[in-house]
Amino acid sequence: MVEVLGRDGTLSLGQLIDRPGFARQTVYNHLNHLMTAGIVSKKAVKRGRPAILYSLSKHPVGGVEWSDVVSLTFQRLRHVCRFEKGGWCKETKGICTAERCPLTIK
Repeated sequence: MVEVLGRDGTLSLGQLIDRPGFARQTVYNHLNHLMTAGIVSKKAVKRGRPAILYSLSKHPVGGVEWSDVVSLTFQRLRHVCRFEKGGWCKETKGICTAERCPLTIK
């Protein structure tokens, strides 16, 4: 998400869903975590149907530059999301855990 918002700028929830191809709830949950961490901010649009636009926060968290923020690639994020939902990874034949997974960035 950080990479997409950094590259494409301010986007709506619908636009963010279209980019990586995740389910609406998955994108929404990740946005909430990023907003709680102060990485992403949201702004209501006043015209037309109420819409919310998401963007990277103006000021980096704790003085850290955005280029130093670690982000998961969407492929790896898909794996993490599948694990969190109680799924398993076909590549490791269902025996991996979040701690032992070879696909998780350590």
